[in-house]
Amino acid sequence: MRNSSRMSKHKHILFLILFCICTVFAGCTQEKREMPETVRAMWFAYPDYREILAGRDQKGYEAMADKIMEDLDSIGINTLYIHVCAYTDAYFPSKIYPMSKDVQDADYDPFGILVQKAKEHGIRTEAWINPLRSVLEEEAEEWEDGFILKEWVKENNERVRWVNGRYYLNPAYPEVRELITSFVQEVLDTYDVDGIHFDDYFYPDGTGRNFDEYIYGEANAAEAISREDYRRAQINELVREVRDTVKKKGSDLTFGISVSGNNDYNRDQIFADTDAWIEEGLIDYLAPQIYWGFNNPSRPYARTVNEWRTFVGDRNCDLIIGLAAYKVGANDGYAGDAASEWIDSHDILARQLAYALGSECKGYAMFRYGSLFAPAEEVQEAAEEELKYLRI
Repeated sequence: MRNSSRMSKHKHILFLILFCICTVFAGCTQEKREMPETVRAMWFAYPDYREILAGRDQKGYEAMADKIMEDLDSIGINTLYIHVCAYTDAYFPSKIYPMSKDVQDADYDPFGILVQKAKEHGIRTEAWINPLRSVLEEEAEEWEDGFILKEWVKENNERVRWVNGRYYLNPAYPEVRELITSFVQEVLDTYDVDGIHFDDYFYPDGTGRNFDEYIYGEANAAEAISREDYRRAQINELVREVRDTVKKKGSDLTFGISVSGNNDYNRDQIFADTDAWIEEGLIDYLAPQIYWGFNNPSRPYARTVNEWRTFVGDRNCDLIIGLAAYKVGANDGYAGDAASEWIDSHDILARQLAYALGSECKGYAMFRYGSLFAPAEEVQEAAEEELKYLRI
C-alpha cells in the first residue's frame, strides 16, 4: 500500500480491525470439502480482480462475486483456484506480505468475499500462490516499511534477487522458505479454503550464476553437488515444507502444483523436479499447463496429455489438465501452420476437456475466468460460441 496520505492509512487500519473481528468468527465455522471425483476447475487470476474490482464498493463487489459463481455453475465448475499472492503480495491485509496494488484501495476483503461466495455455491476453493516471483524494482520502493521483504531489498542480499528488472525470492535460504510457509499458514488460519495451489513461478527462466553464487559455493564445497541439482533440491525442500504446513493444518486439505506442459523445461529451466514430488508424495495433484491445440506441430494436445498420463502412471498423484481458455478466438503465433486453430474451432475447450477425462485424468482446469466470461472485445464472439459447447 502506498504512503500517499494519512487518510489511506487510517482507512487501512480500520480495515484491519474489521478484518480481524471477522476472522475470529470465520475460523469457527470452517468446513472442508473433499476433492470431487472429477475436478472441473477454473483459475481466478490477478487480472480478474482488476477487471471486476474497479469502481465497485463492497455491495457492488459482492453482487459481482455472486455473478461469478453463477457463471462457474453454468459450466459445471466445482473448484476455483483464487489468486491470494501473485507477486509476493497479498489480496487481503496480511502481516507477511504487502497488500497488492490491485486491491489496496478496497476497504473490504476481495479474496475473502470470493471464498465465502464460492462456499455458498458449493464450489471448492484453493488459495493460489506464485511462490518466488516478486515485484518490479520500482514497485519494491512503494512497499510500506515493516515487511521483511523490504528490508531484504534494502540490504541487497541474496534472499531477494534481481533478474531482468524483477525481484525473485531465493529458496536456498531457510528464511525465505519460512517466509513462504508463514504466508501459507496465515492463509489457512484466516480463510475456509480447501487447499493451497502453487504454479510454476519457481526459479526464473534463464537464472544466472550470480543468483545464488555465494550460497551455492558454500554447499558445493561441502557436498560436491551440481548447481542444477542444488537448485532442484532447494525447490524440493520448499515444496516439502509447504506440504508439511498444509497437512499439519488439516489432513483433508489439498496441496497441488501447476507446472509447464513441457516437463523438460520444468526440470532444466525452472528446476521443478515433478518426478521427485510424486515419488516422495509431496503433492496431491499435478496440473500441467497443456496450452496447445490438437494440431500444434511440436506439442499436439492429445499426444502431450498421453505423455503426462504415462509419466504420472499409477503413482499416488492425481493429474489435472490445464487448458488455455485465454487462447480462444486468438491467433496462436507459436503454432506454425496451426496458428488459426483457436480461431477456426468453436468447441476446442469442450473437445480438450472431453479428451482429458476420457484419458483417465482426474479433471481439468481452465485459465482463466475473464477469458471466457469477460473477454476482450475482439474475441467476445468466439468466447460466447465456446461457452455454448461448455454448457452442454
